[in-house]
Amino acid sequence: MERELIQELDGLKGYKAFPFGDYYRLVINHNELPILDIRVSGTAVANQSCGLDEDSIHQWLWDTGIVFIQKHKIDKFRIIMIKSIDVLNRQITTPIEQLYVHFGMETIEEIKGSFDLTKILANSKFNDPIQAINRQVKEHEEEVKRIARQLRRKDNI
Repeated sequence: MERELIQELDGLKGYKAFPFGDYYRLVINHNELPILDIRVSGTAVANQSCGLDEDSIHQWLWDTGIVFIQKHKIDKFRIIMIKSIDVLNRQITTPIEQLYVHFGMETIEEIKGSFDLTKILANSKFNDPIQAINRQVKEHEEEVKRIARQLRRKDNI
């Protein structure tokens, strides 16, 4: 399935993205690398006081994301989750920093560093590099699953 391009501006491209829960989602790339994953809950779209609608939600996510990118220095990939309590009449009412979805590792360097073979072997009880790497991958899988469970619970509140 090809991604649907919503809009582009000065090296930024916004793509409609598949949601992993009850929300609408847009990913903004800069020079083909993702820098912002901006989401709004289905409840916010359904809530009339938010002023959002399904027909224009991805354009609103693009506009909101561009304002965020232009106002803030983006030095790491960000995920922003907007809920119905965070928007009124199409305006964000919550400080954007409070809308970040945080993960244990956020920068590309931190992610790459976590797979540094020297570090893996130094911190591993395994002498075999393949066993050590497999263990590290398994730990990251568990962390991703844990975060997904937290996000699902958080969205249902």
